[in-house]
Amino acid sequence: MRKILFIINPVAGHGNGSNLIVVISKFMEKHSIEYTIKVSNKIGNLTTLTEWGCENQYTDIIAVGGDGSLIEALNGLNLEQNIRLGIIPAGTGNDFARVLNLSKDYETCLDIILNGVTKPVDLCEVNGQRFINICSCGIDGEIILDTDRIKSKIRGSSAYILCTIKALISYQAKKVIIRIDGLELKREIIIVAVGNGKYVGGGMKITANAEIDDGLLDVCIINKLSKFKLLTLFPTIFKGQHIHIKPTVENFRGKNIQIDALQDRLLINADGNLIGMTPANMSITGKKVNFIYNPDKTEAL
Repeated sequence: MRKILFIINPVAGHGNGSNLIVVISKFMEKHSIEYTIKVSNKIGNLTTLTEWGCENQYTDIIAVGGDGSLIEALNGLNLEQNIRLGIIPAGTGNDFARVLNLSKDYETCLDIILNGVTKPVDLCEVNGQRFINICSCGIDGEIILDTDRIKSKIRGSSAYILCTIKALISYQAKKVIIRIDGLELKREIIIVAVGNGKYVGGGMKITANAEIDDGLLDVCIINKLSKFKLLTLFPTIFKGQHIHIKPTVENFRGKNIQIDALQDRLLINADGNLIGMTPANMSITGKKVNFIYNPDKTEAL
């Protein structure tokens, strides 16, 4: 017997989360499935509400928000229980929702949730915290800080793209050591992105060949280059074409990745959240999370 818990981030996507309370209620009342709606009231509360859902034997826990909401739910999930984890994409970037082939249409997402088709997804960790999509160090830390400052005025992925262009013009490459399953690389980088999923920043295919169930993390290193070349490389990331631009862009795969800064410590970005500073120790845990997904890509974001 299914029992679904919807946990809403009310500030996700400029209030899209709050607007979905009525949509979810009207949809679920048409079906004979037990459900509960909880609203997160502060950062971190979504993790607590997920823990509550696990303790109260919910079979499905659905984060209503963006990638940040999903990562909070993931960090509250009891992996000993066979719980389906899902998302209704109501945030700014919604990058992991793209990986799951989810739709912009909320009722379509609710239909997908009711169908309950799941994919076992590799669970990842960085410095003891769970992540599921992308963990990175470099230029993106500054981009996220700037985006947080302006996203109340500029909606959607436009804020991220604007701040990215600003950073591309001003960012100075950083010297790091990267270790991938024992292989040690010294590089001067713009960014190191470690991906379980493909997308970052509202649809850029930074780790274009990543698969969420292959037991490996994909590593994309963008090395130091001129500002002009960096500006011309940026558009290629949207289609994943940057991975063919060698030696500027290097690609690796592994299970355990460590990034150490040789100069100033770098911000760590895990699924759109800044969670601390380098060193960053990332790994595939060997555990799986059952995510509700859409096997039909035609409705994808």
